[in-house]
Formats: sequence, C-alpha cells, structure tokens
Amino acid sequence: MSRSSQRVEQDELRARMRAVGMSHDEIAIEFARRYQLRPRAAHRIAHGWTQMQAANHINAYAARAGLDPQGTAPMTAPRLSELEN
Repeated sequence: MSRSSQRVEQDELRARMRAVGMSHDEIAIEFARRYQLRPRAAHRIAHGWTQMQAANHINAYAARAGLDPQGTAPMTAPRLSELEN
C-alpha cells in the first residue's frame, strides 16, 4: 500500500472510530496493532497530526506550561521523527 493511500485509510478509520465515541488512546492502540506503529507515532496519527503539526502542539504546550517560555528548545519535525523511531 502506498504511503498516501495508507494515510487516507487511516484518516477514514480515525473518523469512523471517533464517530462511535472511541478516544484518541483507543484509536492509538488500534493503529499501533493494525499498522505496526510505535506508541508515539500511533498517538500522533490517532490525532490526525503530521509531524510538523505535532511539533507545533508540543511547542505551544511547553510555552503555556512554562516549560519553555522563551522557545529556546523547540521541538522540530525531524527531532520528533527521531523520537518516534
């Protein structure tokens, strides 16, 4: 299966699972099983985020929580890729 067709399949499956009330955690568990994903990648994909979008969410959270208010240690998509694999 090509990468883009797998992404479409995951998007459709995520939408169906959310429509029946499944949580992001439950979706991540199924994605990890079905697509042999590691936990971090499974959770990111369960939310429907690209690595860049996930990095932006991480950076926004770090700023709001006071963990990195100056943005001196931002998460990047390449770094997130390393952490997911």
